[in-house]
Amino acid sequence: TQHAVIRLYLKLNKIQELLTILDDRLNYGIFPDEYCNNLLMNYFIKTNNFRDAAKIAAIQMLQEDFSNEITKHFALYSCLKYLESPVQWIVEEAREEVEQEEDEEEIVKIRVQYLRNPYFDGHFDLTTANDLIGKTLMTIGRSDPDDVLHQSYYLVGLGLTKNTQESKQFLVNVQNDKIKVTRDALEMFKKFIITEDVSQTTSNPVEPAASEGENSEAAPNPAELKANVSEEIQAILSLAEGLTSKGTEGNLLQVTENNLKNTVQKFEAQEIEKQKQKYQLWDTEREQILKKHLDKLKEEQIFDNIQKKKEDLAKEEERLFFFDNENEIDLLLEKKYPPKKEVVVKKRNEFDGKRNLGRTVIGKRKKLPTEESYVPPDMHKPYK
Repeated sequence: TQHAVIRLYLKLNKIQELLTILDDRLNYGIFPDEYCNNLLMNYFIKTNNFRDAAKIAAIQMLQEDFSNEITKHFALYSCLKYLESPVQWIVEEAREEVEQEEDEEEIVKIRVQYLRNPYFDGHFDLTTANDLIGKTLMTIGRSDPDDVLHQSYYLVGLGLTKNTQESKQFLVNVQNDKIKVTRDALEMFKKFIITEDVSQTTSNPVEPAASEGENSEAAPNPAELKANVSEEIQAILSLAEGLTSKGTEGNLLQVTENNLKNTVQKFEAQEIEKQKQKYQLWDTEREQILKKHLDKLKEEQIFDNIQKKKEDLAKEEERLFFFDNENEIDLLLEKKYPPKKEVVVKKRNEFDGKRNLGRTVIGKRKKLPTEESYVPPDMHKPYK
């Protein structure tokens, strides 16, 4: 099951291989449920690996199911922690380079795994951190339109996905006091809507800093980013800056962390009991499947024994009634084994006028006259 695969890879600390399998669910057939995602996000959060925790949250978003409260709050906390200190989103796998002799005349062919049609569905085709995390926050945020926190998550998601038309309408509703959001959400919205790639907003705190001799890319300057955006986004920024007084107090990340702890404490025992029941159900289903398979094998064995018994009875019947059916058996044998053509071999010193000395002649033998048509010659003895 997916539970066994995920637990095994975590035990072996094969994180990158596990994420590769989860990203290619169609070929590997591993579709994690809420229990697996809770296990993974909890593991990554404890190891301060918020990037991979956010990736698991995005996988749950692609399933469009945040009905599990623990999974929902784990996803929110993972995404916000990653946005607080983002690192490189896509990790390139190290591949062994095979040295080959250069041949100018040799044609280099590149193998393409899939030929994709030029179509973007806006869901399963999302690959960047901005789009995946942004849509995750928007999916959770729209589940409760009357809650300040959920609307704050939704606003941050709008900034990440850069949905200008919907962002403008949302800010107008905030201006008209139809929607309440936190000030943290407004600040994060203004920061991310001008950021092309959220994973490049800050330096990677995990990887070592580049040496003085190496060229290291500095984090983008917010003033430069703001100057390079379009007029439409600048208008949205101006509108958002005027709504600072409309925002409510509260640290969005801290409130999310407290909600996560309270939710786990509230639903942990219930989720554990559900998981136990699911495992018991799986054991029962395995036993039923195994029993059906064994019954089928027994039926096949019984059928084979019956066929063998019928063949033995047919042979015994043929032996017992051999003399009664002798004529029929002879006819069957003649059909099965027809008579062969007679072979006549001539002697080496025999000459038939065609120089066929010692050759084998295969053909039908001439019929000799029967006794009925044979007339003996009239022999007369001479008189003395």
